[in-house]
Amino acid sequence: MAGTIVIDFANRQGALSPRLYGAGFEHVGSSVYGGFWIGPQREADLPARPSVHIGWREDVLALVKALRPGVLRWPGGNFAQTYHWRDGIGPRDDRPLRFDHFWSKPEPNQVGTDEFLDLCRQIGAEPAITINSRTARPEDAAAWVEYCNGSPDTTWGAVRTRNGQAEPQAVKLWAVGSQGWEMEPAEAARRHRAYANAMRRVDPSIEIIAVGGNTANHHVWDSAMIEHAGGSFAHLGEWAYDGIAQVDSEMGSDLYYANCAAAERILWPVSNAVYQSRSQPWERRYTVGLDSWGIWRHSRQGLQHDNHLCDALVAATVLHGLHRLAPDVSYAAWGNLVNALGLIQATERRVWTTPVYQVMKLFRDLHGNETVRCTVAGPAIDTPPGSSTVRAPAAGYQSMSVLDATATRDLARGRYTLSVVNRSYDERIDTDIEIAGLPQGIGATSYLIRTDGPFDTNTAADPQRIEPFVFPIGTIPLNYPFPPRSLVVLIWEETPGLT
Repeated sequence: MAGTIVIDFANRQGALSPRLYGAGFEHVGSSVYGGFWIGPQREADLPARPSVHIGWREDVLALVKALRPGVLRWPGGNFAQTYHWRDGIGPRDDRPLRFDHFWSKPEPNQVGTDEFLDLCRQIGAEPAITINSRTARPEDAAAWVEYCNGSPDTTWGAVRTRNGQAEPQAVKLWAVGSQGWEMEPAEAARRHRAYANAMRRVDPSIEIIAVGGNTANHHVWDSAMIEHAGGSFAHLGEWAYDGIAQVDSEMGSDLYYANCAAAERILWPVSNAVYQSRSQPWERRYTVGLDSWGIWRHSRQGLQHDNHLCDALVAATVLHGLHRLAPDVSYAAWGNLVNALGLIQATERRVWTTPVYQVMKLFRDLHGNETVRCTVAGPAIDTPPGSSTVRAPAAGYQSMSVLDATATRDLARGRYTLSVVNRSYDERIDTDIEIAGLPQGIGATSYLIRTDGPFDTNTAADPQRIEPFVFPIGTIPLNYPFPPRSLVVLIWEETPGLT
């Protein structure tokens, strides 16, 4: 196979936000309790459990700090729609035990607002809070904003001060509810306005996120939200999950290609929402986000998933698509941080990263803050239909590009980056690369994610099976051989090692 990539690092296309590399942190399965939070260390616990910092597992915390998620979305997800934030503040020993009716589990309320915001400070993530718009009132949401952002002389700011945090927390991102698609869209828009207005009366500077559509309903849902609530939100948060578990053949290549096409299906509601935003009057413009996205092909207890190499290539392709849509797309949160649909998997005593974690970390570490012109030409393939147990069957995708790429720069760091996905199952793509706008005399370093098996994954027994292979290549050849089933990130640095 052959292809062409043309890059002009001097031709800026748009700004990129670190918010694109975010994750959810929902109270589901062992995502929070057990997987990450195990409570303060007691002498009687040693050495029966991992060491902790405050109450967070240090082994998990180290991986999260290395990942540096740009935004962390909490407390859900569906959990948010029955969560009452007052249950999770004050001394932990005094907090009530509740029952989470959506996920059918006890909720001890040991991780509440202050613990979440402290975690965000530790890992350098921007907090995004989802309020309860289904079983709480607009004034409850407004009080939550005041608890986080109000000065110490406000009612709830004074409570926060008594709980140990005098400084306002300046939380900017607030989502009005989560999902809620069982409602009529017009009614959802009416409820959104009531909550958003109450919250902005407390702090007009916050950025309100409206519930967007999903891959099945986004055309109707988004249009209704724009019509009935346009102007009352800064961001429209789409939802997109995909993933193929079986196809009508025994060929591994068919399953691989059907799953690769998940990237196109995940990106479709996002690109449609961007198109709708661009058609709005300026005062009703919004940016688009992915409130929650990822691969979800099984409905196992706790939504436990070990993503494989093909899923990692799906994630890289989606991130490329978000780059191309920036700055109209301004944030995204992969399903979950730990365990349930998570980037990190943790048992009681072991922890390891998924291949998707490795992709997310590469993009967060190596890509710049501006996209530049990058055009790609190469082969295409028709993918077969496929299905999973958790959603309707997916039709085959016509003419899926096998070669996918994006390029960025960070002028302050002297960093120039090209990432390329070769989605071919078994063929190398020899690619002519034309580069303009690159400073003279700097060589490239290559980061390669690839294994022999398309469905290989990391496990507790083999936690480093899929990790980047890094090697300097100096001047790249005019024709670069991208191996099959791979992500290659090429980075040029005027001062290597500068971060």
